[in-house]
Amino acid sequence: MWQGGLIILLVFLTYLPALHGGFIWDDEVCVTNNRLLHSLKGLWQIWFTPGTTQGYFPLTFTSFWVDYHLWELNLLGYHVTNVLLQALNAILLWTILRRLSVPGAWLAAAIFAVHPVNVESVAWITERKNVLSGFFYLSSALACLRFWLPYMTTADSRAQGGPQTTAVGLGNWKFYWLALCLYLCALLAKPATVALPVAVLLVVWWKRDKMGWRELLPLAPFLAVGMVMGLFTIWVEKHFVGAVGREWAFSFLERCLIAGRAVWFYLGKLVWPHPLTFIYPRWEIHASQPLAYLPVLALIVVLFILWLNRKGWARPMLVALAYFLAMLFPVLGFFNVYFFRYSFVADHFQYLASIGPLTLAAAGISHLFGLFKKQELALCGALVVALGAFTWQQCGTFADTETLWRDTLVKNPDCWMAYYNLGNVLAHQGQFDEAIENYRRAIQINPNSLQVMNNLGEALATKGQFDEAIENYRKAIQINPNFSGALNNLAWLLAASPNDKFRNGTEAVRLAERACELTHYGDPFLIGTLAAAYAEAGRFPEAVTTAEKAEHLATKIGLPAVATKNRQLLELYRAGKPYHEAPLQP
Repeated sequence: MWQGGLIILLVFLTYLPALHGGFIWDDEVCVTNNRLLHSLKGLWQIWFTPGTTQGYFPLTFTSFWVDYHLWELNLLGYHVTNVLLQALNAILLWTILRRLSVPGAWLAAAIFAVHPVNVESVAWITERKNVLSGFFYLSSALACLRFWLPYMTTADSRAQGGPQTTAVGLGNWKFYWLALCLYLCALLAKPATVALPVAVLLVVWWKRDKMGWRELLPLAPFLAVGMVMGLFTIWVEKHFVGAVGREWAFSFLERCLIAGRAVWFYLGKLVWPHPLTFIYPRWEIHASQPLAYLPVLALIVVLFILWLNRKGWARPMLVALAYFLAMLFPVLGFFNVYFFRYSFVADHFQYLASIGPLTLAAAGISHLFGLFKKQELALCGALVVALGAFTWQQCGTFADTETLWRDTLVKNPDCWMAYYNLGNVLAHQGQFDEAIENYRRAIQINPNSLQVMNNLGEALATKGQFDEAIENYRKAIQINPNFSGALNNLAWLLAASPNDKFRNGTEAVRLAERACELTHYGDPFLIGTLAAAYAEAGRFPEAVTTAEKAEHLATKIGLPAVATKNRQLLELYRAGKPYHEAPLQP
């Protein structure tokens, strides 16, 4: 149908600037420097070795694996895939809403297709997990409707009041098994889709007013699969991603306050998506202040009023709001999410949740202007164009990493993480003075930011300011004695510095051995540092053996430059000379 083609056209026109965007932030870890994408062994590890990727999203990383083998690191291919998935998701949403006889179905799908809050999910390559899981989630939802609501009538296609009539009964079981398989795929792309069974319950309750055991029992496998994946994700976040520590140490009451404020924040961004920023300020939680409870109380009052009127005008609103809350629940603060160390909210967290409020708004517009077709078309057209224009502009924020972080700092000038990442960009460009300035600003805002101290030390060492570099490494190690990056960098400086004043082979060996132990001797860079430390301490036989290990491991995992460097250093160590006498320097 031409309406579907128009949605696809809208998506590609709106996201045209995103097709020229670059790799940003953890795209480096997930794609550009992810060696798991290069081989079948890497694909096996993606699926069966938790901790080898950021979180457990095996289907998403499999899609990156396919992308890499189709066009390696050609950015256009990755971006086209994301934009195409967004277009397909909008078409699926339109199909679902039409099947449910929701007024304004096309408008809801069009708003979802071009709403600015979705830019982060589409233009950011790593957030492929949102649009990919969304595709499987919406496909599963459509199959669920074919099973749980197989005999939809259209008599009340414009009704907005009480429950709409649907013949009782279940559909063909092939749709049930298809829905379950698609749901599992959605979870494997991103476990945040866990609330699909709740969405099914809400929709069936909306249409039928009640559900018997015959309708409820088939949901049991969905709930079981969702619970297993949810618990597994919590475990991965804690043990591999690192979502533990004081930055996540909140009482249950404080988590409720975070959740209440987050819900209204997300609704506000759907109504007025300006300004949008990559990292929003991380607000403070003050349970002792009465005003902190207002968002939670307001939400409870709204839900209570809607529930009292659930048999009449409030029914669609209750379903939309309950859906919104169910889909947001995993990221409302009740579970530790690594991103919470930066902010409690992010645009991409409400990608699928936004469907509820946006659909309700589109239905309201359609109902309000139903008698004035020309005015409705004009308003809808203006709304979609305005949202699309803002989305086009927002896509420019994701042009490259430097643009992203500078934009973030304009909108959130106290974002330590933006200063840190901008410092990394500038250091990579060789602008060390400006990089050091940004690192120092990040530490002023967050004095316990270990990685910032470490990278500041690297920038200072590059400029020959070894005293300050050592000071920053030692501060980082003092805060976390198991920080392998700072241990390694300090060991390297003590083993290989061109200045005799700073070399200390004995301490370098101790630090480098600890760094290698923490990484289970699996990093050739760290093993190479240990070899240099042994050589500086005069332990040349151990230096030779260790450098051989570093060369072998670097060759095995595909780091030829590292292997070559260690091969050259072997000759030096065999001659009984330490690293600082080598003709090659870091």
